[in-house]
Amino acid sequence: YSLACNLNRIPKERESIRTVLSMLDRIIRDAVIKSYDKNISPSGCYPEGSERLSEIITLSSGEKIHNLIEKAWKAINSNVNTALALSALSGEISEIIQEEFF
Repeated sequence: YSLACNLNRIPKERESIRTVLSMLDRIIRDAVIKSYDKNISPSGCYPEGSERLSEIITLSSGEKIHNLIEKAWKAINSNVNTALALSALSGEISEIIQEEFF
């Protein structure tokens, strides 16, 4: 739920959305790498979050989330409703993370 709220607070300009999606992608990348090597230096803007996420994320789920982020960006770039695309992204990411727990 928190992810959905934060994604919907992004300013609606495409460049702002692209920046936030890129930062999210880096956090996911950091989490996947940290799940294999805790000593790696993060490249993203939220090392604490990627550290916590690294405890549950797998390479497979990281790849799925990366692909979802790219899919959302392509949809937004193709004039799909921004709020709808970001809500869908949030829901799909949540499903993937939930699968890691159950």
